[in-house]
Amino acid sequence: MSEKKPISIITNYKECPHKCWFCIFKNHKMNNVYGPTEESIKKFLIKYKNLGYNKFSISGSDVIFEQYTGYQLWWDNFHKICRELEFKYSIHTKSRIRFISYLKNDFLYKIVLSTEKLSDIASYIYWLQEIKVDKEIRIVKVIDDKTTKEDVSNYIQFAKLTDIQLTFKQLHGYNDNNNFKTYKHMFKNKYDKLVFLDDGDYNIYLMPDGKEYDKFIIE
Repeated sequence: MSEKKPISIITNYKECPHKCWFCIFKNHKMNNVYGPTEESIKKFLIKYKNLGYNKFSISGSDVIFEQYTGYQLWWDNFHKICRELEFKYSIHTKSRIRFISYLKNDFLYKIVLSTEKLSDIASYIYWLQEIKVDKEIRIVKVIDDKTTKEDVSNYIQFAKLTDIQLTFKQLHGYNDNNNFKTYKHMFKNKYDKLVFLDDGDYNIYLMPDGKEYDKFIIE
């Protein structure tokens, strides 16, 4: 039997406060579609609960993290759905969330943080560990044409030091001058929590329009 594809909820409730150069959602077909609704989230999760799932990821516009208190009612209803259906979730974000009560909520099991430079993430990782957030932590770095061998090595050393997961990602449709493949060959066996993620669709997505897709890029 083939392994089940992970499920992912992509949110878009307001313009994202970040302007990441590698964001593929800014030119996405769903960029001006706001959602998904709580009703469609619940329907999606019920379907996959019946298929044996109990975890999912959530990402998209970081406004729900950056303005957490302004979205408190949304989060309360979201967690009510998680409680009722017995789901846990991971967040995929560039936000450096400082709301400790949120970070320690029982439904959140993993924090996945995108980063462009090691210096922009290191102090936050140390802070998460200082407050004993007690969640899995993973950092994700997109390999670009300027990423050096030293950059990759430094990320690996930091991940080892802090005992966190590390993913280097190949960006869809981007010419990285073959850096991703080169560094994957050089470093893939250097750390047991290291993953080189090739460009591709690995999830089933609930998009802002409330519909389910097996590809992130929608033609």
